[in-house]
Amino acid sequence: MSDTRVVSKTDFDAFLAAYPHPLARNVSGIFEPPILCYHDWTVGKEWDSVVASVVLNESWGQPNEYRIHGVKAAPRGTGEHA
Repeated sequence: MSDTRVVSKTDFDAFLAAYPHPLARNVSGIFEPPILCYHDWTVGKEWDSVVASVVLNESWGQPNEYRIHGVKAAPRGTGEHA
């Protein structure tokens, strides 16, 4: 999950809405707090497939952190993909 960028919830939602492939979601409970991962299985397996994630900090009383991963990520606010 290299080239990870923290973005606003608005940018995160726009990225997901514009993403050109179906995404699978799963929660990884091996982290504290847990992380909700969005996978594009056309780009790789396991962690290589993660294009976005949410650190579920709300369970710890903090705001969630929205992340876009890798070269697949759009430049901030554009909704386009590399």
